[in-house]
Amino acid sequence: VKGHLFTSEFSKAIHEKRWREVDPKYLLTKAPLVKVIRPESREVVKVLKKECKRADVLIIATDFDREGENIGMQVADLIAKKVNHRIIVKRARFSSLTKEEIKKAFKEENLVDLDKNKIDASETRQELDLRYGVAFTRLATLKLHEKFKTARLPLLSIGPCQTPTLALVVRRYLEHLKSKERARGFRKFRVKVICKVNSGEVKFLSEKVFLSKEEAINFAKGLGREIIIEDIKENEKKISRPLPLNTNRLASLAAKYLGFESYKTLKLAEKLYLEGLISYPRTETEIFKRETLKAAWRILEEMRRNRFIPGDYELQNPRQGKRDDHAHPPIHPKKWISFSKIKRKLGVNAAKLYELICRHFVANFSSDAILKEFVIKARDNEGNKYVAKTTIIEKEGFLRIYRYERVKSIREKKALIGRIKIASKLPILRYEIIEEKPRIIPPITESELIKLMDKLGIGTDATFAEHIRKIIERGYVTRHGNKLIPTPYGIAIIKALEELVPEIVNPKIRAKIEAYFKAVEEGKMTRKEAVRDAIQKFTVIYNSFKTSIGSFIDRVVSGMKTMGLDFFRKLKRRKSR
Repeated sequence: VKGHLFTSEFSKAIHEKRWREVDPKYLLTKAPLVKVIRPESREVVKVLKKECKRADVLIIATDFDREGENIGMQVADLIAKKVNHRIIVKRARFSSLTKEEIKKAFKEENLVDLDKNKIDASETRQELDLRYGVAFTRLATLKLHEKFKTARLPLLSIGPCQTPTLALVVRRYLEHLKSKERARGFRKFRVKVICKVNSGEVKFLSEKVFLSKEEAINFAKGLGREIIIEDIKENEKKISRPLPLNTNRLASLAAKYLGFESYKTLKLAEKLYLEGLISYPRTETEIFKRETLKAAWRILEEMRRNRFIPGDYELQNPRQGKRDDHAHPPIHPKKWISFSKIKRKLGVNAAKLYELICRHFVANFSSDAILKEFVIKARDNEGNKYVAKTTIIEKEGFLRIYRYERVKSIREKKALIGRIKIASKLPILRYEIIEEKPRIIPPITESELIKLMDKLGIGTDATFAEHIRKIIERGYVTRHGNKLIPTPYGIAIIKALEELVPEIVNPKIRAKIEAYFKAVEEGKMTRKEAVRDAIQKFTVIYNSFKTSIGSFIDRVVSGMKTMGLDFFRKLKRRKSR
């Protein structure tokens, strides 16, 4: 089955009424929910009913996570048992589509019952997200349309994950604008002195700062013929090999190194998984357990035989993280296939992602990289101070295979630095005038946003990509290369909410709600208890939002007018298609 066959919806009686005829608070707190077949799933449901009528046993083999368990429940309880009450339902659990793992999962002694706690956790998430999203969005949208006296505008969407995600983008962008403003008029210069060391060169920078280029040039013209070395300091720096890949880390790295949107990354990962090339791509786990380690070493040996891993490359036990979802291992290759073959079969982007997964996998089983940083201090005959900083690779470690991490280092400098001694005099070859650039905080990248969402507990490995996609689709954010830039509309929404109802954009609120889902999955709370407690919290926020709705809409309108109403009419038409 392709995803959820049924969805939670408000009852037919509510859907038959106009939005204005139903109090959004009723939808948040009391309105009855029903399960409805998704339109795209009707044919699948027909086939399942037909097959289940004549079957003795039904084996659920969906993905082994909350949502996979919920889909299994839909097939078992809402379809199979409705047409055949004698049917026996069992569950097969696996994390990759390899022949060995599938055969093992379907052995009778390994079949289990569906996990009720996982199902209830998924149902809790669906209900709370639906109630919150619909209630807050309807209240905001009705007031917005009322303000413009037209319904020909898109939804003003407020969501429990979507809105805190938008807030992260907006806050960073406002920091970016402030840093640009501070940098206006900033002009500082230094003199770079290039000195000869045997047949090579070392570049020193003046400690003295000049407020104009002319001042720096005049200083440089007065330089003597040499500088004298006063001090040499050497520091060792370790670059740790990467942790195992989970979903968030994969999406973040694919955005950073390959420029892929997170939604696209998950689609490509799904392709690779269905081809049996990688393990299940939706996981929070960053620990290789004993049973997975054995298979991992076999794959590493296969990679070495096929010369992807050089013969003299040092491997060791992997660096381990702390997270474990107790369902799936970290994302890793399940077999080795040349990137050119994957490119021909699945396309260039799938091949790039598979290569990233393979290189990351090997890097995780490699040694750390060791760098040496040198700080060389010097003076001229007038007593003016200069400093040179350089880095050399002492031990390449995982950087040899993990080509995405570039360290600014020239290996030849190792011998060069060794020839510089305290009190030695270095001839000056030439000088350059360097203008110092003020630090401007850049807008947030998708890679950074994913890490931040993960850290703050906004969404899960299964939902974060969708939240990012939605804030772009809604017209709140635009993508400029790898940067996410909020529109005036998105900025106006967040500024208004932060001033009037800050709880809506506070990521800690969502993290607390995610904790309810986890508590249900672990059997520490019932679904009923979690829904009741969460709705009580939602109601307090809703009442505050309703009190401030007039002021909120006035502020949002200013952002909409900046963009022009035609933008929103086009957005609505695009959404309706």
